[in-house]
Amino acid sequence: MKRLILFASYDIQGIVSNALVRYIRALSRIGDIVYFADCEMQEKELDKLIPYTLSRGAQRHKEYDFGSYKRAWEWAEAHLEINSYDCVYLLNDSVYWTGLSLEWLFQTIEALDKDAYGVTYNPNRRGPHLQSWFIGLRPSVFTQPWFSEFLHGIQHQETKWMVCVLYESGLTQLVAQKGLRYGALLTSPGREVYNNPLRLCRKGIPFFKKASVIRHEGACQYQVKRILYYHCESGCKAAIREEIGRVNGANVLRDMDRSIYLVSWIGRLLRHVFKKMLGLQ
Repeated sequence: MKRLILFASYDIQGIVSNALVRYIRALSRIGDIVYFADCEMQEKELDKLIPYTLSRGAQRHKEYDFGSYKRAWEWAEAHLEINSYDCVYLLNDSVYWTGLSLEWLFQTIEALDKDAYGVTYNPNRRGPHLQSWFIGLRPSVFTQPWFSEFLHGIQHQETKWMVCVLYESGLTQLVAQKGLRYGALLTSPGREVYNNPLRLCRKGIPFFKKASVIRHEGACQYQVKRILYYHCESGCKAAIREEIGRVNGANVLRDMDRSIYLVSWIGRLLRHVFKKMLGLQ
């Protein structure tokens, strides 16, 4: 399979982390990567990805991941023979890669034999969709003019919710409107992908959402701790812990290491619920 990977990224400090470099390096053995970040980055940061990517760019465009997919696609259209690829992937770094087999995941997801496919599918009744952190597309989608028009039409939206409605749900709905098939390895209703990250790893999915680390007052930290200790390759574990400490603070790492199931999950979840009831969140 010849694969083109459009990779969207964001880092609050404009850093290409060791965890990201490990993920991109592993992906480079799977396909050709065009990388774009929705933040300002110094050249020395982007240079970390030179051995593993065809192109690298960074700009604070405020169009979220789909804005980065758009810019990566524009570069690919200008510099690559798009029709020579078997698949185009939309991937982002809203997840941590645990270091387990990517080859298995790509082969398994491609065996679904769909026109568009993802790791997780959200059956939301208002806008069912493939979740946009990992979507694969066949030529029946990415070679069509309407797909290119869709990406070129990405614009800044005032809220992330509107981005999800117009672009994440919108892409899945567009595929369906064209009479094409889509599917995913797992169904993940609501916010389950954030609230139950351990489920994905137990199913063999080598990722968990970064937001799970601080979700609901840290109520998911016990799950994250188990993922790092039982479902994560040692080099990736160290790199992920380094990034958690840099982005979320050393206190978050300390709390996670000390987490006990009943205290960290039930106690923190109750604290989150009370804060919502009191209007503090």
